[in-house]
Amino acid sequence: MALITRSVSVHFGGVVALSDVTIGFESGVVSGVVGPNGSGKTTLFNALAGFVKLADGTVVMDEQPLDRLRPYQRLQPGILARTLQTPRSDPDMTVRESILCGFYGSLRAGMLRSMLRTPAVRRGEAGARRQVDDIIGALGLGPFADMRVGGAPIGIVRLTDVGRAMAADPKYLLLDEPAAGLDEEERARLAAKIVDVARSGVGVVLIEHNFPLIRLVCDVVTVLNNGQQIAHGTPGEVSREPQVVDAYLGKGTHESTSDDS
Repeated sequence: MALITRSVSVHFGGVVALSDVTIGFESGVVSGVVGPNGSGKTTLFNALAGFVKLADGTVVMDEQPLDRLRPYQRLQPGILARTLQTPRSDPDMTVRESILCGFYGSLRAGMLRSMLRTPAVRRGEAGARRQVDDIIGALGLGPFADMRVGGAPIGIVRLTDVGRAMAADPKYLLLDEPAAGLDEEERARLAAKIVDVARSGVGVVLIEHNFPLIRLVCDVVTVLNNGQQIAHGTPGEVSREPQVVDAYLGKGTHESTSDDS
């Protein structure tokens, strides 16, 4: 089972943002997407989620084409969930409330049942709150759970976004630079949670500039440059590719990883 782009190209006017990109992101695997700024990483995520029109190619999830599905139909519980480079949490909500919003799609019970507070509705809400507590604990957000998002440090806001995406219980989780602004301890907690999510069978796709984090959590890595795929393999393999070193990592990184397996 996999989320696949097949020969995907995306154009913005005369600018080619992606060119003939074919990548498979497998279930139960953490897949990294790296490259310099402007290489097409976020455009790739937007193509997967349906936010940009494809000039060519197709997106397929578990053998089913997604091309006719709009973004709101793809970003549904049990299908796709994503975070953005810039967190979009409501600043007036608490961290706990914001993560709980991730369960919204799976808790929709109809207006009448919701108004009557039927036993099924109450059980669903209670279960969601227990799962929110689990996510809060796993991400180390306990001390901040009742803090307004608008008053929280940026690292906590980013972890809240990740928690809300996880709450949607997606088949594939798209994380766009989730570690930006996190300190070392927060990155370690995030890394552990990403690995746990993948072990549960979810396909995790991670855009990240922090290559040590990529090495720590990713099973495979795809490298983009100028909208084209230039390398694919394990973190150790791609870090030794000369074109990856030239375009992204730099000579010092190449020398330090030359004996890395």
